Formats: sequence, structure tokens, C-alpha cells
Amino acid sequence: MPTPKAGRTSAARRSSDAATAPPRAPASASLRFWLSEELQGRLTGILAIIETAGDASRHRTELSETIIEVMNEGLDYYFMRSLRLARAGFIVEQSASLGLVGVRRVMAPVIRKIVGRLTHDQLRSVASSIRELMT
Repeated sequence: MPTPKAGRTSAARRSSDAATAPPRAPASASLRFWLSEELQGRLTGILAIIETAGDASRHRTELSETIIEVMNEGLDYYFMRSLRLARAGFIVEQSASLGLVGVRRVMAPVIRKIVGRLTHDQLRSVASSIRELMT
């Protein structure tokens, strides 16, 4: 008969395994935006460099700056574009734009700091995840 402590350890391990397992994507749900050709080319290029580099950590800065640009295009596409299409008006668009400036100012240094601390293997994993999102 397992001890209560062993039962908790096993349950904690199963919970930890579930937390680290990649989520399953629903077959019918997808939400995406289209990158400019120029940004797509740079993103594809930095991913290829990271995937083949002997030391991917040498490319942290370029990856983080590219991720920030992808974030900026995504925010514009998902939020500002929707407001423009809805003809929400100048004041609403300006208010939203000002809010997004705040988001960008907060997120950019966070992205730089996080990517800047990733190891070679972690950078390759991130590159793989981004590549998967691009398909």
C-alpha cells in the first residue's frame, strides 16, 4: 500500500507532466495574421540561423528584435485594423493607439530580457515553436 507521501508525489509528477506537455490544437480553430514580406523574410532568416548555428545564443538580440516587430504587427493587425475596419472613429483609434504604445513599451524590454537569457537549446526550442506557428 503506497504511503500518503508517495501518492502526493505521483500526483504532483502527473500534474507537472501535464503542465509541460504541448497543448493540443483544436482541429477547426485557428487565429493568424499575415506578416509583411520583409518581416517574414527576416523572421525566416533568423530562425534558419538559430536552427543551424553552433552557438544560437550569439543571435539572441536579432531574434528578440524580430519577435518585437512580429508583436507590433500582430497588435496592429488584431486590434487597430479591426477598429479601422469598424470605422470606430479618430478618437477611439487614437485612444487605442496610445494604449498599444504602453503595451509595446512594457513588452519590448521584457522580451529582450527573456530572450537574452535563453540558452542555445532553449533558443532552438523557441525557433521551432515559432516555425510551427508559421505553417
